[in-house]
Amino acid sequence: MTHSKTGLCIEAHDLAASKLAAYREKDKEFVRLLLIEKMIDVKIITKRISELNVEAKLRERLLQWVKITAEELKGPE
Repeated sequence: MTHSKTGLCIEAHDLAASKLAAYREKDKEFVRLLLIEKMIDVKIITKRISELNVEAKLRERLLQWVKITAEELKGPE
């Protein structure tokens, strides 16, 4: 029984993008763990960040952070 309450299930990439928009260390670490555990995909999170309604400067910083973080997690080839 929900007692007329609605629960929201936020999609992982949307959650990650909104967390990164806050750009706090704890949120970046959270998203980093999502990437490590393969709960989110780099291409999809990049697309979601590109769609955020934020200042262009912040959007570019977030995209750069994802790119660098993904490269670090990939390690040497």
